[in-house]
Amino acid sequence: VETASYVTGPFASQLLADMGADVIKIEEPRRGDPFRGWGDRNYSATFCSLNRNKRSVTLDLRTEEGREIALKLAANADVLIENFRPGVMDKRGLGYETIKALNPKIVYCSISGFGQNGPYRDMPGYDTIGQARSGLLSLLTDPGKPQGMGISFSDHLTGMYACYGILTALVNRSMTGEGQRVETSLLRASVSF
Repeated sequence: VETASYVTGPFASQLLADMGADVIKIEEPRRGDPFRGWGDRNYSATFCSLNRNKRSVTLDLRTEEGREIALKLAANADVLIENFRPGVMDKRGLGYETIKALNPKIVYCSISGFGQNGPYRDMPGYDTIGQARSGLLSLLTDPGKPQGMGISFSDHLTGMYACYGILTALVNRSMTGEGQRVETSLLRASVSF
């Protein structure tokens, strides 16, 4: 189950879908993933490049009905991926502890800008911020004419690290029978890279 938008979470779940996972993407009603509208017919090339091999459902996770449907999906899922700011899923009644109580074998992946703890945890994160804060941007740009890369490098790195963490947690679950929470952030992934 993917409750994510833009790049990091969708890229992580797309990598899993490319390996054969059955991914159900939860999108906001009337709007969908923000990248849907970047082209014609609500199915932009950017959206396609991050969401192939998935099925989508629209749910308003702010409503009781949307929350109940999401809980049913999570109860039968192997993995849940979210990339909201820390605390948002808890506010919506879909945090790790709630999902774990429902499905102890779940691998719950949280992706954020700066991690679930620390002084920057509530700050929004996006690709250029991840590149800049990690120091990666200084390695990839001309100091005389600084600018970000043409691709969302930190976003994609973070999605790859999330997928790597999810796969590792699934291997661990096959040996122990236990699920777990996996976390990464733009900052962590970019610094690690």
